[in-house]
Amino acid sequence: QIPRLVQTVIPEPFRLYKGNSKGVLVNPTGICIADHGSLFITDNKTSCLFLARLHYPVEITEVSRSLRSPNGVTYANGVVFVADTGNGRLAYKATLPSVFIEPKKMRIDELRIQVEERNIPTVAEARKKELVGALSKWISAQRKAVKYSATDLNTLPLDKEIAFPLAVTAAATDMLMVTDGHSHCVFQVTISNDGACLIGTVTQ
Repeated sequence: QIPRLVQTVIPEPFRLYKGNSKGVLVNPTGICIADHGSLFITDNKTSCLFLARLHYPVEITEVSRSLRSPNGVTYANGVVFVADTGNGRLAYKATLPSVFIEPKKMRIDELRIQVEERNIPTVAEARKKELVGALSKWISAQRKAVKYSATDLNTLPLDKEIAFPLAVTAAATDMLMVTDGHSHCVFQVTISNDGACLIGTVTQ
C-alpha cells in the first residue's frame, strides 16, 4: 500500500491574513507553475494577475492591474504570458533580469559580438564603457518604439492578429499554444527575443 502525501496549497480555512484571506481571488480563471515554489493566477473578475508564494501561509501579491478580463496564463523561461482577453492581446512580463541583454554585466568580447550583430555604430577599438553605452542606447530605443514597461505587463507584438485569446500554454521555452475565441482556432506562437523585447510569430 502506497502511503499518501498531502500538500496544502492555499490554506485559507486554516490560517488567514491579508494576503490570502477569502475574497482576494474573486473569479480565478488561469493558473500556472512558476519558479521557486510559486504560482501565477489570473482573476477574470478583478482583471488582475497575482503571484502566490507557496510557503505557509501562502502569500498572494498583485503583479498587475493593467488587464481586462484575463483568462489563461503560462510561464516559460523567466517570462509570464497572459491571455488578456478583454484587451485582445497576449501580454507578457519578464520576471528575471537575465531574460534580456544586460550590458553592464557582460564581458568586453560579449559586448563586441552583440554590438556587431545589431550593426550598432561604434568607434574602432571602443572600450567597454563605450560599448555598454552604445548597446544600452540601442536597447532604450527598441523599448521606446514599443512603449515597453519594465514594471508592468507588455503587449506581445504579433505578425498576425489573435483577436480574442482565451487559453495559453507554453509548448516549449520559445513557443506558445493559444486558443482564439473569435476564430475558434488554436495558434502556435513562436517567441523571438532581440535582447530588448519579445516578438511573436503566429502559425495556425
